[in-house]
Order: sequence, then structure tokens, then C-alpha cells
Amino acid sequence: MPLFRSVSRKVFSDSSAYRSPLSGWRGFALIIGAVVAVLLDGWAYQHISWPGEGTDLHKMFRVLGYLPMTILLCLGISAIDRARGVTTGWMVFISAAASGIAAEILKMLIGRERPIAHDGVNYFKPFLQGFVDHSNLSLPSSHAAVAFGTAWMLCYCYPKGKWLWIFAACACAWTRLAARAHWLSDCYAAAVVALFTAWLIRLLIKPRRFANLPVH
Repeated sequence: MPLFRSVSRKVFSDSSAYRSPLSGWRGFALIIGAVVAVLLDGWAYQHISWPGEGTDLHKMFRVLGYLPMTILLCLGISAIDRARGVTTGWMVFISAAASGIAAEILKMLIGRERPIAHDGVNYFKPFLQGFVDHSNLSLPSSHAAVAFGTAWMLCYCYPKGKWLWIFAACACAWTRLAARAHWLSDCYAAAVVALFTAWLIRLLIKPRRFANLPVH
């Protein structure tokens, strides 16, 4: 799969870590993804489920969007990776926390309600009403934002495990879809918000101590 590996290197290369997610084909791909997610909202609400919801496996993936779980992960990274673990741990934590906070603020600004609250009908609160009434807000998903905030930063710090990090975040988003707590576009928006958040954090921190260390 030489072509697949080549594309993977371009997408996740260290040089691309500081490139805007909107640059070149990336911006076009994000827009297309948003359109597709919105078009599939109704289908996803009707068809996406999780067999055995409430099982240990379901709970395991759901808590990947729970910030204390990310904190535990960061502490583990700091303890295991002595060369750069503390820096990595802080970067992952900040990315996850900032993504979750950004999602919560956007929820109140946008005011979109959970699909389950209106039996699959798309409904928005009056503008800025979300700051007064926080109930049933859904866009973007804060669980998914935390999970993807963790995943995107891990992709940068430990690129060899990138597909595992992305799979884990997607699995967390899937549990929110299966619970009818979010639209597909809520989870997609969370992934995009987290992507921009992780990118901004990388720009601000730019840890030089990573430069001469082997890729994990």
C-alpha cells in the first residue's frame, strides 16, 4: 500500500502540524465533510445504534470523551515517556480541555437541541437563549470534542499510533450518536473544532525539545 502510506505521511507529517487546517485541499475536504454530515443527519438518527448499549465496551468508549479520563492518560504519558512525557501530557490535556470548553461555548451560541428531545426533528433555541437555558444543547458534541481534542494532539505527538487515536475518538462519537443525544453533524463539528484547537495549541507551544527525539 505505498500510495496509502504516502498520503498518510503527508497528512500527519511533522511539517504539516503547523499548517492551517483550511490550507489547500484540507479546507475543501472539511467543507465537503460538513455538507455530507448535515445531509446524513436524519439517516444517522434513524439507523446508527450500539448493540448492547450500557455494556462495559460501550461505557469504555463513551468515557474517552470524559476529561478526567484524559487527565489519567496524560499522567500515564508523563510517567512512561521520560524524554518528553511532561510536555506531551500538558499539550494533550490543554487540547482536550480547550476543545471541550470551545464546544460548550458554541453550544450556547448556536442553540441547537438534541435530536432525542424532539423525536428527530431539527430544532434551535432562539438566538443566545442557550446562555440562559443550557438544557438539551447539542451542537457541537462536547464529549466528541474532548475525545478528538485528545486524539488530534496524540496524532502529532505520537504519529505512529494515529489510526488508533482517531478510531478511539470516532468510537466515542458513535456512542453519542447511538444514544440519540447528538446529530451526526454535531459530532463532525466537534471533530473540526478540536482539530482547530489542537492546531492553535501546537502553534502557540511549538515544543523544541521534540525536534531531536525519535518518532513514537
